[in-house]
Amino acid sequence: PTPCQLQAEQAFLRAVRSLISNSSTPPTLSSVYIPQC
Repeated sequence: PTPCQLQAEQAFLRAVRSLISNSSTPPTLSSVYIPQC
């Protein structure tokens, strides 16, 4: 994988964890942001 893909994966995992921990709040596009590689 390229560094960009690795960075996108880490950002995605953080977004998933934040959505799980804040399940009471609706997901937003910014929290599920995926960089264009």
